[in-house]
Amino acid sequence: MSQDRRRTWIPTLGTSIRWRLTFATAIPVLIVLTVAGALLVKETRERYAQVARERAWTHLAPLAVPCARAMAVHALDRLDGYLAEAVNVRTEGVRLLDARIYDSLGDQVASVVAGDFALPKEGAASEDSLEVWRRQALRSDTGSWLEKPGPNGTLQLHVSVPTISALRWGTLFATFDVSGIHTEAQRTQAWMIGLILLVTLTLMFTLRLALAQMVVFPVDELARTAGSIRDGQLDARAWVPGHDELGRLARDFNAMATELETYTHSLELKVEERTAEVRRKQRELERVNDRLADAVEELERLATIDGLTGVFNRRHFDETLAFEFRRGERSPHPFCVIMIDVDHFKVYNDTNGHQEGDVALQLVAKLLGEHLRGTDFLARYGGEEFVALLLDTPKESGLRVAEGLRAAIAMADFPCGAKQPMGRVTASMGVAAWPSDARGPDEVLECADRSLYAAKRLGRNRVMGFGPAVVETEDESRGS
Repeated sequence: MSQDRRRTWIPTLGTSIRWRLTFATAIPVLIVLTVAGALLVKETRERYAQVARERAWTHLAPLAVPCARAMAVHALDRLDGYLAEAVNVRTEGVRLLDARIYDSLGDQVASVVAGDFALPKEGAASEDSLEVWRRQALRSDTGSWLEKPGPNGTLQLHVSVPTISALRWGTLFATFDVSGIHTEAQRTQAWMIGLILLVTLTLMFTLRLALAQMVVFPVDELARTAGSIRDGQLDARAWVPGHDELGRLARDFNAMATELETYTHSLELKVEERTAEVRRKQRELERVNDRLADAVEELERLATIDGLTGVFNRRHFDETLAFEFRRGERSPHPFCVIMIDVDHFKVYNDTNGHQEGDVALQLVAKLLGEHLRGTDFLARYGGEEFVALLLDTPKESGLRVAEGLRAAIAMADFPCGAKQPMGRVTASMGVAAWPSDARGPDEVLECADRSLYAAKRLGRNRVMGFGPAVVETEDESRGS
């Protein structure tokens, strides 16, 4: 656009922008209407949404305590009745479509669905966000909600309520159809938006002609130049004639653009230098992080491994046994504990020295590890004692495994085994099973330990399973 053509756009009504803006006194009214309308529409939308949530919460919250009490006493048959009553209750503007109760582990224990409501298919893409919200709600100590579009253009509100009666027993989830409230909100918003648009368009049409010549062109020229500078054309300058405020702003803007062009060039040089320095520091930090990760991994290993034999230590075994016991309470599965003690190990140490004793313990640990499954757990329990945890193993199978371990040790060639009282290195073993022999982790260890000492009293180098024979041997020992 030539300079002569540009000048035809510049008004000649005066040199002060304040005088020009007298023709635009309606602008504050326009801004107020726009802002007020936007706030009013937003407030209306939020208010209707809040009403829907409050009604849904009021509908659902009374179920939390009864459901928690029923779960606390394991009266799960009551839950379906509570949920069915909730579905039949009518609340203005919202309709309960389905309700579900999950326990503290995230397993569904009860559910009910309205007769004309079809549950969505499991694994559908539209359920991804709902599943994420449900998992978060299971861990949350407070209720939460999620709005999602439903089938046929409906709007569904998903609500979660913790079921608490002294302790938290689970979470109550429900789906509400809030299409009625949503439709009413949309109708109100449509009327408000239409009125605001009518007033706004009327004012805009009136102000457009005046503002186009007085303000819009100079501002547009400044904006165009600013955009060019933003896109990298640092030599771009604004052309705005006149001596009013916008003219002075354009001249100051051009001066600033000149300074920016000079400063940017010097800044680019500094940025290149700093970037090289940052990359060097980043490489150093990555090396430090790698060393730190290796150190953490080594510390974790040392915290669970016995330093001499390389098997797990007693602390880690106790934690694993407690974990398996808790898992067994949820979904019962048998497991066995084998207590293993090297016979006459003090004699071995006294005869051959502690260094040879350490070698013997390492060989015993190796033999035990080779004859156990990959899913079994072996640990050094203390001194010459080892303990093995056989998962998903009944007592009969545990006794067979223990007998194989005993035979492997008895047939092994130990460096100084011939000096032992029995002519070779042997081990005695006691076996106890859960849940047949014990009801807790400490009790199953005690039963295995009692079986071990019964095996020793009967001559060593044998396997004893916990049972009447162990008790009879203990009685004979106390009688003697």
